[in-house]
Amino acid sequence: TTGSTQYSGTFSYGNSQVIRVLAVKSGYTNSAIATSAAFTFTVATPTVSADGGSFSNDTTVTLASNTTGATFYYTTNGDTPTTGSTLYTVPFSHGTSGTIKVLGVKTGYTNSSVKTSGAFTFTVATPTLGTDGGSFSNSTTTTILSSTTGCSIYYTLDGTTPDNTKTLYPGSA
Repeated sequence: TTGSTQYSGTFSYGNSQVIRVLAVKSGYTNSAIATSAAFTFTVATPTVSADGGSFSNDTTVTLASNTTGATFYYTTNGDTPTTGSTLYTVPFSHGTSGTIKVLGVKTGYTNSSVKTSGAFTFTVATPTLGTDGGSFSNSTTTTILSSTTGCSIYYTLDGTTPDNTKTLYPGSA
């Protein structure tokens, strides 16, 4: 109708919709209404910044999409995400082996395809000894370190294989 928005040049739109247009001129009969085919917008498949790999510490994960204003929901337990899953608000620390699944959502758009990250594998880094053998004339001390933050380190002094029932190294988690 003549009460609708008047066309004045290229315009932008971003919701799934049908465009209908009418041309008018004073003294002329109005044109027939032209109707477009439906425009459907779909959220671009999200990306995962750390898309799987092997790690010895938690890693920071960032989610993104080429669709401006998209919202993301994700899971880290293998479940398919829904709008009831964890809402992504800021990059997060991830330290669980498996995959991350992400759904992109935006009002007026069709939801994205679910992005499944590559597999994440977290393994505690092998400990290192500050002193690795040698000949000494007196007793000596050593340190044991691991680059994995917060890990517990167990040791033996009799050549047996350490496990979590052996001596806990002081200062480890």
